[in-house]
Amino acid sequence: MIWINGELTSKIAAADRGLLYGDGFFTTLKVTDGAVQLWSFHAQRLARAASTLAIPLPSVEKLRRFIEDRTEAGETCAFRITVTRGVGGRGYAPAKAQESSVIVQKFAIPADYAEKREHGIRVLTSSHLLGSEMRLLKGLKTLNRLEQVILKQELAAYEGVDDLLVRDEEYNVVELTAGNIFWRSGNVWFTAALSKAGIEGVVRAFILSERPDIQCVEASLAEVEQADELLVTNALLEVAPIRKLNNKYFEPTIMRSLATLKDW
Repeated sequence: MIWINGELTSKIAAADRGLLYGDGFFTTLKVTDGAVQLWSFHAQRLARAASTLAIPLPSVEKLRRFIEDRTEAGETCAFRITVTRGVGGRGYAPAKAQESSVIVQKFAIPADYAEKREHGIRVLTSSHLLGSEMRLLKGLKTLNRLEQVILKQELAAYEGVDDLLVRDEEYNVVELTAGNIFWRSGNVWFTAALSKAGIEGVVRAFILSERPDIQCVEASLAEVEQADELLVTNALLEVAPIRKLNNKYFEPTIMRSLATLKDW
């Protein structure tokens, strides 16, 4: 189901700047038992992107209520909130004052996510490198996702692989195609610093807020492969073990649900 500016419809203006130029941003969230998970982190993500891109953002609380009002009691599902600059402006230059477009999509959680949380995923290192973004856009989840499209095309060519690990132009580990990576060496947990590329996921933000001892570092593939344990996080999958990276197998030993992250 799709709502555009509150109206149940799938029609969007051909001149919408989100379609023409990728001029907008989004977040994908999980609703469990009628409540949005990690809403404060999604709201912060939306507000930061809106401020950086100077795109008007409607009340985030109204957005939350809109989503929860369209969720059945006891239902678990996913929503994507997309905000574009709307229609207006000639060429790349936006109009000085225009109304943004808000697109809300509701969809089911992928059926295999529960199994992946329980049994883990298999990961291969991508042959592609993520380019360095304009510093102003670093970490934002904008509508410009062509790198991820290319990575998913690469992933489709492999058998028995669930996701790809990607690195930046200096060969530092960044993330998976659709999630952030954490790894444990001994008793110390690490995650990628995302200093040059990558998305600052909401589950990553939540974990770092709960565990300030986790170190954000720039690390090579060899360093990550030497870890004792690997995890991937995103808003819908939540937390899942990486059981295999390239030719090395890993045995998860830490509880992996969001409710137990404080006990890592």
